[in-house]
Amino acid sequence: MNHPFKLIGSAVCLSASAMLASCCCQSGGNHPANTYAADREQPLFPLLPNGATQAQKDEAIFRNTRVTAKTFDADGIGINYCEGVYNMDAAGKPTVLVFLHGVGERGSDNRSHLRYGFAEIVSYILAHSDTKVVLLAPQCPATEGWGNNVQRGGDGIIRPESVFANLPKLVRAKMAEYDADPARIYVTGFSMGGHGAVELAGRNNELFAACVAICCGGTREEAERLKNMPIALYQGDYDETVRTELTRDFFKFLQEAGNTQCSYREYPLIAHNAWDVCYNDYATLDWLFAQRKH
Repeated sequence: MNHPFKLIGSAVCLSASAMLASCCCQSGGNHPANTYAADREQPLFPLLPNGATQAQKDEAIFRNTRVTAKTFDADGIGINYCEGVYNMDAAGKPTVLVFLHGVGERGSDNRSHLRYGFAEIVSYILAHSDTKVVLLAPQCPATEGWGNNVQRGGDGIIRPESVFANLPKLVRAKMAEYDADPARIYVTGFSMGGHGAVELAGRNNELFAACVAICCGGTREEAERLKNMPIALYQGDYDETVRTELTRDFFKFLQEAGNTQCSYREYPLIAHNAWDVCYNDYATLDWLFAQRKH
């Protein structure tokens, strides 16, 4: 697709509310409403002096989002993750949300994977104090990935010794620890993490109630595994990292598989950072937290 604004590139800047007002939304069923709550949102971005290093910024986000860095032993496979436990004085059992980061935040510092999107999610949760949430953010090792999508060059094989293959063990352990609501276990992610969310939900659809995946892509096989799960897809139409047509195709595959609970939203003039818009829209997580497994 040729873009008439290509020379403008990243200099194009629209307010989030304007972008959401003009976005394209298609759906095979119920989908998130288009409501941007700018007056209520206070993302937990730290105020740091000019010249702060990336490590300093990552550490500040870690502190401001009130998480704890931990390591989980999944039968000999160590999983580094950050855990945030919020609104535990609210009524009812907690929900569990798994957040999967992108490829650039892989590593072992248990900090950098919170760099994008995570603070916005925490801001939403803190603004909705009537809902208990256990937020899990595992970090993918530098030598691995989330999932293995053949659509994007992988062989489709999930290695049993990988951190990704063992994430369900972490989720189930936390469900037991916090006596979480088994009908309200969710996963979201962007880029590599968007595809990871698709893979994790599809391969463990007895566990997850719903999925939000941003700039993810996906195959017919993955769509078949997700044909009975509520799933919301988001994509920037200017994305040259995960090509827009990959997520468009995945939405079509979901519909062809018979999924009547899938939706697709495409943001105009947005590149690979569609998560900046998606997680800043209250409707995204309003929809996700409203889903329940039957």
